[in-house]
Amino acid sequence: MFVACLFVFTGEARSQSEFSIQEVHEGLRLGAVAPRPDAKFDIELLPARPAIDRIKKAIDLLYRRSPFSAQAIKTLQSAGEVYVIYDPHFPKSRLSGLTIAAFFPDYYQHDGPSKKFVTVVGRYGAKWPARELAAVLAHELVGHGMQQYRGRMEHVRTIDLECEAYLYEEQAYQDLGLDKRSGEMIKFRQALEDYWCKSFRADIAWRDKSKMALWERLNPDVPGILKLYLGYIDRLRKSGEAKRAIELENRRREKR
Repeated sequence: MFVACLFVFTGEARSQSEFSIQEVHEGLRLGAVAPRPDAKFDIELLPARPAIDRIKKAIDLLYRRSPFSAQAIKTLQSAGEVYVIYDPHFPKSRLSGLTIAAFFPDYYQHDGPSKKFVTVVGRYGAKWPARELAAVLAHELVGHGMQQYRGRMEHVRTIDLECEAYLYEEQAYQDLGLDKRSGEMIKFRQALEDYWCKSFRADIAWRDKSKMALWERLNPDVPGILKLYLGYIDRLRKSGEAKRAIELENRRREKR
């Protein structure tokens, strides 16, 4: 289970004529992009209808078994429209890893107070088991969606944004009952703690080592950890450290 969770800060809205399916499920707007006639793919595509049905099943799992994720989705719905799009053209290539889905903050955005929260499920993700796909949706739609909702995208470092989204994914794995002792879950936990949340965990250990007990269990206390996270990113913002890191990230991105 290797998921490359990507931020894509710009996106072109697709016209309605390019969708082969459009429907609403649990208040979420679902759509399937029709494959372009001239497009070539590296795998056999899952047709639009079974792909949308699998996405619906994943959403149902979150609503039924992950109250934490379900409440966050309802929060997003209160602020705008929530989209989950199946696009077989995504990702463009597999060179950077196996990308299951991604959150697009600028996809479909228009002027006005209402926001649009858009997650795109690609051709690989559409073939994933519903339970695993549900956890990825918790990362992309719930985790990154809540960041957009709270206006964090522009003043939080990428590594810290991913740390938070990984925590939402961790909570989903707990709620969905995946075997936390499996090899894949151990790899996920290592990525969560030893890479994405490494700086955050070091900050916790330095400020109040007793709070590390929130992590040191088979199922970390995600709600408790997220409360500490809010203070952590606020301190980084006020100190200017986050701003300097983001400016460096932007300069590197411009040189590519």
